[in-house]
Amino acid sequence: MLHISGICGGMTETLLLDKTTTDHAPSVIPGGASVHELQAAAEEVAALAAALVLRTRRERTDGEAVAGSIIELMGSAMPVAQTKSSAVDPVTEADRGAETFIREWLHHRFPQATVIGEEEGADSSAPAAGSLGADPGDSAGPRLEWIVDPIDGTVNFVYGIPAFAVSVAAALDGVPVAGAVVDAAHGHVFGACVGGPATVAPVDLRTEEAVVGERKNISRQEARKDAAQALVATGFSYDAERRQRQARVLGAVLPHVRDIRRLGSAALDLCMVASGQVDGYYEHGLNGWDFAAGALIAARAGATVVTPTLNYTAESGLPIIAGVPGVQEELEKMLLSQGAGGSIEQLSLP
Repeated sequence: MLHISGICGGMTETLLLDKTTTDHAPSVIPGGASVHELQAAAEEVAALAAALVLRTRRERTDGEAVAGSIIELMGSAMPVAQTKSSAVDPVTEADRGAETFIREWLHHRFPQATVIGEEEGADSSAPAAGSLGADPGDSAGPRLEWIVDPIDGTVNFVYGIPAFAVSVAAALDGVPVAGAVVDAAHGHVFGACVGGPATVAPVDLRTEEAVVGERKNISRQEARKDAAQALVATGFSYDAERRQRQARVLGAVLPHVRDIRRLGSAALDLCMVASGQVDGYYEHGLNGWDFAAGALIAARAGATVVTPTLNYTAESGLPIIAGVPGVQEELEKMLLSQGAGGSIEQLSLP
């Protein structure tokens, strides 16, 4: 699964996730849980957190729900608590509350594991060797880490755009082995574990119990597809200069694909690759919590996903490239031809 790839430039280590590389469960997991139990836990806590996120939104906005909608859509801007990487990268009370809830829930169920979240980073008691920024050789035994994004797509959440998710992944020695992504606005939970199928299930987020319904397997096991007929998703940075470089890459890719979609949530983009709503996805400069669960779900559905290893952060500007057979390879070639196979900062502006 771990290999050296030129797509990220130089001798960068990347993760290659597909049906073959994710087909075998690890023999030892700290605490004795199976990967199926890790997937079930990820789905449960992500669903409970999504219900909390929606409940917080209802309590903090004056919007009105339209018929059949989970999220209030009209006149319902969510207050921003602070910003992070830039003035346009918001954090809300719901982000903080959901991550705190997930941390406490996971610590109770998996006391031997480390939790690494977008808002609070790694547990303060965690050893220095965490997968998001440490040397795997520093740890004596296998490391179980939970990688958490309490709201992926916070800008959409703030504006009431129904495209945001809760993402929870379990990683063993820095490699995702189970995960779940909850599409909070539409009430779906996507899940997968190594050796198992990618699944999707309805989840009732109108109650605190967040009951998950019957799971359905999803698959992209299909004939190779030409990128010219592919619908491709992408995303952009909150940093203005990096976004300018990404726009140059987009201009080069756009003439060679069916069309582009920009949803605003990497986790959902990857689940859309898994479910067939898009055929490919690429983006430069993500953190592990943005893609860890979604990348595994897409891989178990039959897509090929190449990501930086989880020790790289968004600051590296490195790409993630996912797609069905044929599309992923062509996207990779397009990025390489534009000099965007490595850090987006290496790409010269016109």
